[in-house]
Amino acid sequence: MGFVSDIRKQPLKLIFLAFVILFAIGYVLLPLVQTIVKSVTVNGAISFQGYIDYFSKPANLTVLANTFTVGFCCVLSCGLLGTLLAVYMRFFCKKRKALLQILLMSPVMIPGIVIVIAFSQMYGESGVITQAIKALLGLGAAPYKFEGLGAIVLVITYTQYVYFFINMHSALEQIDASTVDAAKSLGAGKFKVFKDAILPPLLPAICISSMTTFVSAIGSLSAPTLVGGSYRVLVKQIADSKLNFDMFNTSIEVTILLLFGVIVTAFCSWLSARFSGNVSTRHVNYEPDFGKNHKVLKTVFVIFVIIQVFMILAQVFVVFWMSFQSGKAIMTQVVPHEFTLDNFVALFNNPRDLAPLKNSIEMAGLAVVVSTLVALPTAYFRSRVKGRGAGAFARLAQLSITVPWCIPASVVAVGLIVSFNVPNIFAFGSTLVGKFEILPLAYTIVALPIMLNTSRIALGSMPENSEEAARSLGANSLRTFMSVVLPMIAAGIMSGAILVFVKMMGEFTMSSLLYGVFNRPISVSIITNMQEYNLGIAMALGATVIVICTALLFLILKLDRKKLGLTQD
Repeated sequence: MGFVSDIRKQPLKLIFLAFVILFAIGYVLLPLVQTIVKSVTVNGAISFQGYIDYFSKPANLTVLANTFTVGFCCVLSCGLLGTLLAVYMRFFCKKRKALLQILLMSPVMIPGIVIVIAFSQMYGESGVITQAIKALLGLGAAPYKFEGLGAIVLVITYTQYVYFFINMHSALEQIDASTVDAAKSLGAGKFKVFKDAILPPLLPAICISSMTTFVSAIGSLSAPTLVGGSYRVLVKQIADSKLNFDMFNTSIEVTILLLFGVIVTAFCSWLSARFSGNVSTRHVNYEPDFGKNHKVLKTVFVIFVIIQVFMILAQVFVVFWMSFQSGKAIMTQVVPHEFTLDNFVALFNNPRDLAPLKNSIEMAGLAVVVSTLVALPTAYFRSRVKGRGAGAFARLAQLSITVPWCIPASVVAVGLIVSFNVPNIFAFGSTLVGKFEILPLAYTIVALPIMLNTSRIALGSMPENSEEAARSLGANSLRTFMSVVLPMIAAGIMSGAILVFVKMMGEFTMSSLLYGVFNRPISVSIITNMQEYNLGIAMALGATVIVICTALLFLILKLDRKKLGLTQD
């Protein structure tokens, strides 16, 4: 009766939350279930023979080991790079801090596919740096091969380290100086001080960053496709199986990849929850005393950061430089130097080349709009719904759209193929595979957890009494939200929306599995042009995306500097 009473008191809120749960069931959970069922169905009967056959092949076991190795190595490399950069920004950087933070966070605003291409053009067999070293040393062949595990990990590291950088920077600010001083006053040595006073506030950030990085790394398709060489991973195997229209083995491989993500997510979430209680609620900033080693450490960190900034800027520079070179010059000259605007002229005058850019902008925009309309009210109602039963219902709605956070992108894509390759009630009795709508739907599913988290942060920053003042003047709930709440959180929501837009603009994994004639996105077009040796057009597309994303990055900074940890010098 309590839940029924809750519904009567706040019907519109609970009806909307019910819609959110239904949305998640139809477009997230049901496709996953159908994919798992397909993987154990043989001739209409339940059978695990497909899994037995899969695990009986040594080559498949190697693929699984490679997949875990990529995820584990990326967690280590991203953790090391992101943490060291965060330490420098927190304890050593005093001048031009805002500018440096922008540069270090710029990979968030550059689509991963563009970064992969930049690394390929720099260090690949015909890359600028590779050819320069070859010419300098007078070698007859490239001095190294930029492919395999090392290449995959390096590329993913420079697309994913930002997760650790942001989270660890925030966690370092949570270290309580009084707790450290108390430990020292009790005679604790340096190791014990670190273990008992410094490490606990960092552990939740380490766990969450590790989870996000691992799931993203094992689900990345662009790096294995372009620089993986013969190093086989599960997501590439999934793409190949789907390309061969072998949906039975595809569903098996996707289910295994999903299991990877779920296990790691559950483990990291459990660790994070276990350690979160150790974080101090006080805000006495800890400033370590490095003593005589301060100058030496700072010099080492400065050199390290300069190298990282060079690595980041070099990616952008190479893409732009190549975009102004002819395809012939790119392929035949060590350092292409035939400046031309032909690539951009051809791009913007050829509807075939320009259509993918328009498609990506439109599809990313749809994902932003839909995910915001779903996630923002969900976060708002979750914090405002009253009553035990209704509160549980609101938590369920919020949890249901958080699920994609732990699902690799290829799992989402294959689930949609399995579920919507036949007429489906959630597609209003139609099919979606091969149609324009399926990619914006996939983008929206992946965007929902991002927009939900953004909305929760924005709502959490509001003064507690802001809505009460409006209601005391007679404003109803809708007017209070529109006139008080929305203006106060607009900057935070807009910054999250821009982040989603950029992420979806360059999305490759789902795009490569779901695109069709009517919705070919820019990431697929870039790869296709490279495979067809239209390198100039591919670079022009990449440069165009960087320009769009950079403009949006500065808009984020203008809207919501605090959200990204960007402060004035």
